[in-house]
Amino acid sequence: MSFPSHRFRVRFRLVAGCVLLIAGFFGVLHARDAGRAERLYLLSRYGFHRGTRYERPASDDLAVVAPRARLAASLYPRNYYFPSYAAFCALAEARDAPDRESFDDAMRAALYFSRNAYALNPYDHQARLSRVQALAESGHLAEAFEFWAPVLRREFWNRSNHDVQARLLLQEGSTASLRLAVRERGLVEDPELRKRLNGLARALDRTRRRKGAAGNKQ
Repeated sequence: MSFPSHRFRVRFRLVAGCVLLIAGFFGVLHARDAGRAERLYLLSRYGFHRGTRYERPASDDLAVVAPRARLAASLYPRNYYFPSYAAFCALAEARDAPDRESFDDAMRAALYFSRNAYALNPYDHQARLSRVQALAESGHLAEAFEFWAPVLRREFWNRSNHDVQARLLLQEGSTASLRLAVRERGLVEDPELRKRLNGLARALDRTRRRKGAAGNKQ
């Protein structure tokens, strides 16, 4: 059995060294971009240097957050926390919108960022929550129910999922949906929502009794 020549071994080491050098260079670039993207997210969500003269406050202003989120996605697109946060900022801006045009712009941003967050990690609760809220509040309520149904089936004993389902049913607003929402009261996590559902149950029961009494009189 012949061993590789000295010349071959030198060339092999040179090629391997070049490959490692190039891989290391691109690894450094990747780490730099990922770090920049993460800093943009942390700056928007939490701010920097709290309690010092260099403090930079967090921002929930969509005009500030959205460009940062898009830049971060171009640098490191795997961070699904940032588009979720941007979607929630857009939803908050839509709720406070002074006119229809501002509302539509904010909702387009909410749908865009929530879609990206969910595509990156469909099992993250915040990504799913941003998506279902964006669908519901933009008027796509049927799509919101369709989106949330498999989540509720798969994670039935997660009480926060029933909070979402109950709020969707309340938003739909028909008598049938309100009765279904009342059924969720023993499963919801939010005590304020449970209190609201209990009050709704009493109101529906009073309405049913009044209708029954009116029918008996006839």
